Amino acid sequence: MGKSEWQSCEEAYGAFVAEFPPETLKSMPLARYTNLNRDDSFCYWLETRTDRLGGIWGGSAYKFGIYKWENEPSRMSGRSSDNEYAWYTKYGGSAEEAYGNVCANIDKIARYALAGEFEAIDGIDMGPAVKWKIAFLYADHKLVGIFNPEMLVAAAEVSGIENASSLPMSQLQRRLMEMKPYGMDVFEYGKYLWPRAKEYLESKRQYWLYSPGEGAYNMEQDLANNTMAVGWPAVGNLTSFKNKKEIQHRLEEEYGSAKGQSTNAKSLYDFSRSIRLGDVVIAKQGVWNIVGIGVVKSDYRYDAELDEFPNIRDVDWYQTGEWLVKNQLPRKTLTMKDKSFYDHIMKQIKEHIIMANLDRPRMKLLTRKKQIVLQGAPGTGKTYSTAEIAVSICNPEFDGQNNRDAVMKEYRRLMADGRIGFTTFHQSMDYEEFVEGLKPVPEKVGLVFRPQAGIFREMADRALLAAIKRDKNQINDTVNFDEAWAELKERIESNGIEAINTRNNQKITKLQISPQGDIRCTANGGNVKYTISIERLKKLYGVYGTLKSLDGMKNIYEDITSVIGGCNTSIYWAVLREILKYKESMDAERLANEAEPDIESYDDDRLQSFIDELLTAREKVDYKDDAPAYVLIIDEINRGNISKILGELITLLEADKRLGEQNELTAVLPYSRRHFGVPSNLYIVATMNTADRSTGSIDYAIRRRFGFVTVEADRKVVEDFGYDSPKTKEAALKLFDSVVALMDSVNTSFNRRDMMPGHSYFLAPTVDELKMKLTYELQPLLREYCNDGILDFYKDEKGEYAEIERLADIFA
Repeated sequence: MGKSEWQSCEEAYGAFVAEFPPETLKSMPLARYTNLNRDDSFCYWLETRTDRLGGIWGGSAYKFGIYKWENEPSRMSGRSSDNEYAWYTKYGGSAEEAYGNVCANIDKIARYALAGEFEAIDGIDMGPAVKWKIAFLYADHKLVGIFNPEMLVAAAEVSGIENASSLPMSQLQRRLMEMKPYGMDVFEYGKYLWPRAKEYLESKRQYWLYSPGEGAYNMEQDLANNTMAVGWPAVGNLTSFKNKKEIQHRLEEEYGSAKGQSTNAKSLYDFSRSIRLGDVVIAKQGVWNIVGIGVVKSDYRYDAELDEFPNIRDVDWYQTGEWLVKNQLPRKTLTMKDKSFYDHIMKQIKEHIIMANLDRPRMKLLTRKKQIVLQGAPGTGKTYSTAEIAVSICNPEFDGQNNRDAVMKEYRRLMADGRIGFTTFHQSMDYEEFVEGLKPVPEKVGLVFRPQAGIFREMADRALLAAIKRDKNQINDTVNFDEAWAELKERIESNGIEAINTRNNQKITKLQISPQGDIRCTANGGNVKYTISIERLKKLYGVYGTLKSLDGMKNIYEDITSVIGGCNTSIYWAVLREILKYKESMDAERLANEAEPDIESYDDDRLQSFIDELLTAREKVDYKDDAPAYVLIIDEINRGNISKILGELITLLEADKRLGEQNELTAVLPYSRRHFGVPSNLYIVATMNTADRSTGSIDYAIRRRFGFVTVEADRKVVEDFGYDSPKTKEAALKLFDSVVALMDSVNTSFNRRDMMPGHSYFLAPTVDELKMKLTYELQPLLREYCNDGILDFYKDEKGEYAEIERLADIFA
């Protein structure tokens, strides 16, 4: 583990305890434990903010004991809920009572962890992953960051601990910590153990094809409970039978001796005896559809209170949907399969997911045009949608589009990896900020202005390097100016160069390095000292970067002064030629000794030189067919002066002008003087507020290069939102419909659908919050519409727009 990664883990570890000191847990309010803010609750920190220390993802939110719900939970045995929270009934009859017991458990876990009394934690009634993650965070580096029971057992077994499956988690933790290598911190130890445990677990893993009732009608209950369950309730508890024959006999007694009872007996026997923790379950519907993939999380148990499916195992259903398969599946309730069957099913599911992600109209438009604008009125979810689009194009295999938390987790991961970038246009933004500008850099001689990449050039460079095939026969690792200059400088300082010849064979002698880092010299044995500026020399190199181009000058005075202005052109020509000789000699040596360029180790100057070399020898470059996608999101694109910001990019953005395409184009950037092009695997997703008349419009030249997708207010989103009561839902829908009616009065100069306020203005869980949204967000917007002439309403004698004020009557 690198130092920066260790620091990151240590900071997250300390930040959690600082945010939730152990002495405050006993009095922690329920709203602090769980809420919908997704950034400040104990549960959010435990699962997401400290994810790098060890994950507890998967399963339902019930694993926290109690949680604040967004979508109303379904009614089921062992679980309770009210208009805000859902919890396990075993903790109490009300949210307050349940949280009191959960909070007491958390307080005990933290205190025992601090005291090192880990055995006491085993008996606390809370999900193992959650309670051991809490213990880990308060144990002051005395526990391993693995909280999944079967993964911890696998880590113990692969480490040589005997009978690991029979040991409690506290003992497994102690034994593993005793085996931790000296000098290795717990974060690194956890990351060391995890892949070994995973590989070991997968080598033992079994695969089961499972039918959750006829036509998969019990699958909804399985998903809600995170279980798999089989029927034949009259048989009773399966652990009371010694073998499959006894189960078959009971089946025949209770259900008749019809053909197939032997098969049913085997299914029941395997369900209770053969399935192991960590096994994979593939749920099917009929013989042609897969509806879920999960991992077994518990041993067999029997629940006599359940009438139809009393035989149960806990399962973490990590992938659900409905996918048609190509080959008919067995009809049995439970069938053992092998890894090749699982791989075959997962390949088909992957194909379905990619098709679903990329086959939507806006995704088709994006892949064809390379850049789209989501346009619409405020509140329609344009910016909200950019995350889903970016994740879909960057990771077509992602299967969590219906789970906002999962989308945002993947979005943040891709952003951290540099695959997604985000910026907002504004009136003062310009080309220098977006593409490339000059930045003052302090050096020995004072401030020097150096080219600085903007976010678009950074994204384009990243995408290009990911798109090229790194084959030394196509591209080579070239030496940049600074490396060649460093070689010449070293030789001058060691007196290794007596003279350099000019083009007409005059001698340049007495070469020295000045205190400012430039070259001082004389010519033809004279006493006049000349100074060769390295910055001017580098600028000249930007135009004449090869011996062939330098030797090909027809008039060195005109050619050189046109680039760097007045100077002793003969001396500049001679010194630059010496640098280029070093460069080309070093290039040849590097090409002979290196299999492929080690791009990841380059500093910025060397990287820019490498990219410039790529784009000046484009016939040697081959691009991957499956290059990973990169996405730049531009929020409020019409708030900036787009022509000024984009500059020459207006042409380079076109799909057929991209690098690797038939009509590819490049341009020379104005400050770095390097070549630049836009790779085909870089996409732009922008948003535009169509109701904002204070900003400039997008001209036709730019419009031609973008695809435009209109995002409208959606009544169904309002209808499906999680309200605290039917009364709130009724008020929200009535308010939405009332505003739709007001839009009949939109001035004919405007498009009605561009002006209808978006559904976010109507999403509030309570009546009080909905009133606040109306008073402080929606009505002010509609009044501005009137002031701007968008709505054809006039003020009454009170100076008010009566039609807008009457919206409050909905709550009367």
